[in-house]
Amino acid sequence: MDTRAVAVPTSVVVSTQASSSSSSSSSWWPLSTKGWLIVGGAVVSGLVLYLLRRRTRAANAWQSPPGEYDDILKSLRSSEPQQTVALKQLYEYSRYPKKHDSIRQTGVLEILLQILAQHPDNDVLLLHLTRVVANLAINEENRLVLGRASTVSDLFYLLEHTEDRIKEHILRCLLNLSLEDVIEDVIRETGGLKQLTEMFASPHTSPSVLFQTTRVLINLVHNANNRALTTQEGLVQQAVQRLTASATVENIDFCLRLLNLVGLFAVDCAPEVLAQIATKETAEAFNNLLSLSQSVDHVSTVLQATLKILARKHTQPQEVQPFIDALIEKTGPQPSGLEHVVAFYKNSDGPVLELARHVLADLAENNEKATSAINEIDPALLSLGSSPSTTDSADERAS
Repeated sequence: MDTRAVAVPTSVVVSTQASSSSSSSSSWWPLSTKGWLIVGGAVVSGLVLYLLRRRTRAANAWQSPPGEYDDILKSLRSSEPQQTVALKQLYEYSRYPKKHDSIRQTGVLEILLQILAQHPDNDVLLLHLTRVVANLAINEENRLVLGRASTVSDLFYLLEHTEDRIKEHILRCLLNLSLEDVIEDVIRETGGLKQLTEMFASPHTSPSVLFQTTRVLINLVHNANNRALTTQEGLVQQAVQRLTASATVENIDFCLRLLNLVGLFAVDCAPEVLAQIATKETAEAFNNLLSLSQSVDHVSTVLQATLKILARKHTQPQEVQPFIDALIEKTGPQPSGLEHVVAFYKNSDGPVLELARHVLADLAENNEKATSAINEIDPALLSLGSSPSTTDSADERAS
């Protein structure tokens, strides 16, 4: 650190007597204007130089010195115990995204994929290997390397033949890979999408693995071809069943992702699939989640999914009507879904207020039953205006 001091002038006392000559004036102001400009320029130049040096040192701290990975590469080419030690060290590097490019550029990533392709029967080694690979998949260039069909096939093979804690890291890797459109297609074409759908439907899938599987599926079904295949495999029906059975405060994060998944299918599914989604039970689950939601993001997710279903009432009113009926009807002491939406509209701001307004507008448009229910709560709500088109849900991302 540069510790050089910069001299600064002391305070100047200004004389109350007029100076009769330029020489007496200069005694009170020892530097001319030009002199002060020179001093000021030197101070600024010194400060800029200091900041540039700090920035350079900070940048160099993340650059890999020559030979930094030599020992790791040597160990990765050795026996499994040595590989495990190297992977532990490499995991610490992989926690810092600024190291990800150098790990690829020095050939370490390729060695990792060679080990992965051997499908090692060593859970400890696989645990360390998969968590490193999952971290490296945060990097876009690394995703393109990891997204090759052979590597994706290896990941899905291990997903089927390993224990849950390893499965979670593999799914975290797949979650990052599924951010790339081209890799979404690879996952489908190599049979991975079908495997994920089967895992989602299986009663033997653990809650932690099911949660991560759902996150990957959310990313994948943004793709129309993937939505078509998973619909054929029964994913919509399974998601709705899990949603209506799990809407509790303990499962709220999982249920909100199920809701996101269901909403993505509602946008353009066939009428018979929409009829599976827009049910009384689904609306009741939505209502439960609105009452349990603990943050702006939670409420926004429920309202966005509601809008996706309501958007279909213009083309498929018969299929959507059971959902609307269940939203506006009050069947017990708890507020109805409609009453929740009205409360969010009146008591919120920002995105939640806008989403609630859009839901109320969509409900009232060309639906006498909903219009009557809204009018009973507050007639002024009927003048909120039409709803804009809904936007796609955000991608899931792994950290």
